[in-house]
Amino acid sequence: DKLRLELAASTKSSEMQKEAFETQIKKDAENSEKEKVKLRLEMHTMMERQQEALSDDIKKEQLKSQELQELLIKKEKTMEKKKEEEIEAAIKEALKDAKAKHQAEIDQLQENQQLVMENLAKAIRAQAELEMGGQLRKSTRAKTSNAPRVA
Repeated sequence: DKLRLELAASTKSSEMQKEAFETQIKKDAENSEKEKVKLRLEMHTMMERQQEALSDDIKKEQLKSQELQELLIKKEKTMEKKKEEEIEAAIKEALKDAKAKHQAEIDQLQENQQLVMENLAKAIRAQAELEMGGQLRKSTRAKTSNAPRVA
């Protein structure tokens, strides 16, 4: 009987240990599952934060890119304006040079015209002198031809 009692007590004790062990396994499994869920939640939260941070970084980079594009457009316009100003200045300089050259040509033409007029006046004077000289000779000849000749 004693053996039976001991065997029964030992069996009961083993069953209780088994139940306690199974209960502990269940608790550990539940705790393990809770830990897994907790870890997954933490991972998910961390990933969401990283995604938000990346989204913010992307927005910042897009703003920088847009600012750079606007700056580039502004610089292109400035360069284009400067180029136009340089072209206008070159045109003005070319016009100034052309005007000066044209004025020099006009001055030269006026000088040539003055020389032509002077030469024409000289020619007319010479022509008049020739004609007058011819008439003077004729009248001198006439006077000398009427005069007696001495031989």
